Amino acid sequence: MKLFLSSVFLSLTISLTAQIAPPVFTDFSVDFSSTYEVIDGSKIYFEQDGYNYAIKMNDSGIHFQKFDMSDNPALVAENTVTDIQGVFTFEQLIGFSGRRYFFYSVWGKENRIEQLFVRPIDLENLVLVGEPKLLLAIDGKLEGTLMWGKRPGVVDKFKYIFSSASDNLLIHYAYKSESEARKNTYLQIGLNLFDKDLNLVAQNDVQMERNIKEQTIIGYEIDHEDNVYILNRVWSDGAYNYFHKKSGDLLYYLEIMKVDMASGAVTSFGIDPHDKALVDLGFSIEKDQKIHLAGTYRVNKGTAHADGVFYSTRDLDGNVVFEKFHEIPLEIINMHRSKKDAKKYEKEYVKGRTENVYYPYLDIDYVLFYDDGGVYMHGETSYSKTVTRNNGRQFNTYYYENIFICKLDAEGEVAWMQSLGKSQARPQSGMFSTSYKHLKINDYHYYVFLDNYRNVSVPINVVPAYYTENAENKGQLAAYRVDPVNGNVEKLNVLDMQDAPIKGFGQGRSVKQFRPYRVRRAPGNSFAVEFYAGNKEDVMMKVSISE
Repeated sequence: MKLFLSSVFLSLTISLTAQIAPPVFTDFSVDFSSTYEVIDGSKIYFEQDGYNYAIKMNDSGIHFQKFDMSDNPALVAENTVTDIQGVFTFEQLIGFSGRRYFFYSVWGKENRIEQLFVRPIDLENLVLVGEPKLLLAIDGKLEGTLMWGKRPGVVDKFKYIFSSASDNLLIHYAYKSESEARKNTYLQIGLNLFDKDLNLVAQNDVQMERNIKEQTIIGYEIDHEDNVYILNRVWSDGAYNYFHKKSGDLLYYLEIMKVDMASGAVTSFGIDPHDKALVDLGFSIEKDQKIHLAGTYRVNKGTAHADGVFYSTRDLDGNVVFEKFHEIPLEIINMHRSKKDAKKYEKEYVKGRTENVYYPYLDIDYVLFYDDGGVYMHGETSYSKTVTRNNGRQFNTYYYENIFICKLDAEGEVAWMQSLGKSQARPQSGMFSTSYKHLKINDYHYYVFLDNYRNVSVPINVVPAYYTENAENKGQLAAYRVDPVNGNVEKLNVLDMQDAPIKGFGQGRSVKQFRPYRVRRAPGNSFAVEFYAGNKEDVMMKVSISE
């Protein structure tokens, strides 16, 4: 499996809970480590071979921490690595072929060459192994994400895709145009295929046929012959609009380009969106050697919401195996909505104006294609509001609300849908404790997030009380647990952030700085979270789930 990212109610096989509120799941335990010294900087967390690890990077080096999670969590080893010379940019930490690899880039300002290096990590001794291996040396700058801070720079320049049919790894990037008329330039991408030992086996540069205004690259995939497929959204107006404002006609279509890595030949075929805006797309070529697309769609040109879900399967030449589109039912849309919004949607539905009934501001951020041909997707409602003060200054507030989940079977039919109640708000100066972390533990899906302490069990017809980031340490760490078979939901009220039972301190110590990216799987049926415990000390928490 690989990750990415009917309007008549009775015609859908949807599992809707009949309960007023999800039952509270209590069969779990919470344990804390002793506190340990804070290490500031960029942080990465992962689990491997029965241990949890943290890698923390700052100007003084790369700091490794190893945690034994077999009983109470305990920091059992740490080490600082300083043998990467000069200024570098961390790119990615990847696990494959039984090892973890540390990828980093170095920009040569004088010769204007971008270099990508890799070194394996020895997790026993917490060191980087051997000399750096130069994977790529590219003339000129690459597109990426500009990061501000103590040492600004461009990150996320390289993207990594694994083949579903082999151990090969695709590393791709886009060249940065130096032209002032950048929006009129034609994007050039680099495709580099490596084997399981990170030896380069094929390399191609591809010039896009359209300029940057006319197309958006959505994703990359690899087939069993190591050909690369590129999914594009092609725009007809150059303004990234899905629909014409007056006529409502579509202003885009989808295209898949196939790059033969042996010869460099490029072919393509189009995909008909069927008068819909196919917005959040998961794109995959699975072991069945078929192209799988799944996500949400819109039908109303005046909204930025989700009207339904779709699942499409094609052969490698673009011929349709099946395509299915399903509206999101009113029952799902109205879960955890205000009475005013629910009544509005009901009126529109009764009048037959289903295009005005939608799941608001839904962003799908995870699409999982199962080996049996099914698909699982989830996302959340996210949007912002701007307030202008009397002095003219503007302030943004970012909202992260209900979580939408859908499972489709191998024929593209709906197995079930769910909507999980969540209300969070973050000011523009906030510290990103909002949104959620998704984990898969013992086949169940868990959604971990900070909640308002009043939301112990929220009925499906009630809007949850808001958690606001200004009250981070007064929140409650919570999680939803979802059964993938039938969509049944239970809620875990994990931790009062002001009453953490930290080892050596007993009850009553406050913990802070929850960040969704700090949540990670731990050995067995458990997950781990690192918090700030005050007094320049961190602490590791383990949540063990009984089955």
